[in-house]
Amino acid sequence: SYNSQLGVPLSVWQMQSYHQLGIFEAGISRPNEMHVLADVIQPIIGLLTNIGTAHDEGFESRAHKTSEKLNLFTKAKTLVYCVDDGQVNEAVAKLNVKKISWGFFADATYRVSLNASEIFLHSTHKQYSFMLPVADKASIENLIHCMVIMLELGLQPEIIQQRINFLRAVPMRLELKQGLNN
Repeated sequence: SYNSQLGVPLSVWQMQSYHQLGIFEAGISRPNEMHVLADVIQPIIGLLTNIGTAHDEGFESRAHKTSEKLNLFTKAKTLVYCVDDGQVNEAVAKLNVKKISWGFFADATYRVSLNASEIFLHSTHKQYSFMLPVADKASIENLIHCMVIMLELGLQPEIIQQRINFLRAVPMRLELKQGLNN
């Protein structure tokens, strides 16, 4: 696992002077771990994907885990996140960073709507539409994060769509199978 206390430094050490961008995943299983990873990664742009149930047993509550995860972004310049989760939105509001949000339901930097094959991002000045190569909820959410970051980095919608067209579902990733005896 490259999102751990050992894996993150191993990933960061692979960066070379010719790299322009590094994308690192940071995971924690108990309090006070994220401070160490924040010192190693030193993110400029942060992305909070979601707060799932993994490692819940290591934290007092979901709010506590959210707070601990946000320690990664205390020195970041920008944070991208989904505003639809009220608890996450409340915790992010306390951070002193530029906040770039997206959401289906709440007021956000990018308001999202979709149909079976297309996704729409509405900002205060523009509307963007992209064709979807994936259909499952987790993949769509991950794709929205990527689209928002690419738009914020100044990539043109045509370039973003070209890159989206290369995406394929990862076999068995978050896939559910019916087991014997339930």
